[in-house]
Order: sequence, then structure tokens, then C-alpha cells
Amino acid sequence: MSSTKVRNDSGDTQRLDAAANKSKLLKENSVRIIDIEFNARDVISAISDDIGKGNILGCVKTAGQWIVTLKNADDAELLQQTGLQIGNDMCTVMGVSRSVLRVSLFNVPTYVSDAELSDKLMEYGCRILSPWTRKYYYEFPAIENGTRFIRLELPSNAKSLPYAIVINGNHLRLKHNGQSRVCNNCLSEEHLMRSCPQYLVPYVDNKATRNRGVLQSSVSAVSALGTKVLIVQIKLLIALSQMREKPLKNQWRSKLARMTIHN
Repeated sequence: MSSTKVRNDSGDTQRLDAAANKSKLLKENSVRIIDIEFNARDVISAISDDIGKGNILGCVKTAGQWIVTLKNADDAELLQQTGLQIGNDMCTVMGVSRSVLRVSLFNVPTYVSDAELSDKLMEYGCRILSPWTRKYYYEFPAIENGTRFIRLELPSNAKSLPYAIVINGNHLRLKHNGQSRVCNNCLSEEHLMRSCPQYLVPYVDNKATRNRGVLQSSVSAVSALGTKVLIVQIKLLIALSQMREKPLKNQWRSKLARMTIHN
């Protein structure tokens, strides 16, 4: 009886795990489309034109957006990269659990390596999904035109990449589907880079360091100036002592010698 119960419990656990894995997979295959007074027929027809009606598992409207679940992850990625034309409206398509994008960079000098571009995007938390593709002039197929693109997955806490990035002093324009204005430093939609807490902290630290350096330089300058004034005063006293008494003259000369050696 006990062994039978153990087998049943094990079977239930496996079924629950399989259901959880299926749910996770379906969520990864789901995309979001912002609703602009569409109906289900409009959305389904537009997606069917792109990937085929048989690849759609669900199309549900909730909280001002359509959640569309597809059979294949490749179809979900394709819609995110290209967007969706519904009637006269070009709609942004975003992933539900993961956002896969085709990102283009413009004005990239030929000497900037693909690795440098990837490193910059990975600093934002992006996951690179493909090699870089370089574009060439139509009339001169061996000469690059400065445009490159790549497939990547955005970090879960970000909705967009910035409109531009800087690599080795080169300002590169960045573009992808569904792009919005975000902080160039942390990708937050709540502020821009000049107000980013992560950007301001090192700036404040550097400013404080600069202020300390200025203060130390000022103190040193005042100290040096004070010493020079004192030496002048001593020399004057020595001159006066020559007119009075020799012991006083020798006393100030000794003190002046010590200060000169010290400084």
C-alpha cells in the first residue's frame, strides 16, 4: 500500500512538472500587442498573413492589450522583430516573458569590432542571440556603409534600449521595433541619464575629490605665502638689529637659517 502511494505521488509530481514546463513554454511563445480599438478578427487575420493561421493557439484581450500565444518560439520572435501591420496601423509587438529584438546600429566605423558592440549591449544585460551582420553599399558591395544589426534578448526589467550609444568616442544611433525613450545608463523609463542615481553618485564623488584637491592646494599656497612673508619680516628684523645690538642679529639669523633649511 505504501509503495503504491509513493508511485502515485511520484506520478503526480511528474505531471505537475510537465504542466509547469508547458506553461512556461507557452508563455515564452506569447506576445503582447497594444490595442487600438481592434477586434479579434483584425488581430488574427493580420498574424495569419505573417505566420499562418494554424500557428496561433490563443488570442485574448486583457488590460488594453492583446495576448497572442503561438505554437513556435521562432514565430513569436519574428513578430517582435518586424512588428505587425493591422489595417493601416503598424503595431509594436513585445514578448510576454522575454523580448527578442532585431537591433540596428548606424554610423559604425569599420574599425569598431563586433565584440566591442556586443560588450556594450551586454553591459545593459542583453543576451546576444546571433552574430552581427554588416551592411554594404549596393554600388560598392565590398565597402561597408556603417550599418550593422543583430538579434538579442532584452533584460526582463527593460522595455527598450536607448536611441544612441557611445563606443570609443563614437556616437552610434540605435534603433529597434517598439523603441521608447529610456535612460542611457540604466534603461529606466522613469528618468534620463542626467538624473540617473547610478550616474550621479560617481559624479558627486569626483566633484568632492576635486574640491578636496582645490582646498589642499589653497592651503599649501597660503602656507607657502605665509612662510615667505615671515622670512621677509625676519630679514627686516635682522637689518634693524644691525643698527642695535649684535646678539639680536645673530639670534634672528639662526632662526632664518633653520626656516630656510626646513622649507
